Amino acid sequence: MPRAALTLLRDLEDANVLHRVRVGRRNRYTIHPDTRVGGEVCDVRTVGQFLSFSSEEA
Repeated sequence: MPRAALTLLRDLEDANVLHRVRVGRRNRYTIHPDTRVGGEVCDVRTVGQFLSFSSEEA
């Protein structure tokens, strides 16, 4: 995995947006959909809202 992706995952883990568990030689990630994101500028309030919004656009 590219270093930029690992840095992004580490930042999301530090912000409690996701949780990483080591399973053998792999990592398994769990997203916390109720984690608050954005701010007053953004209509999206939680990770779950962001993911549902982005999946509607695809």
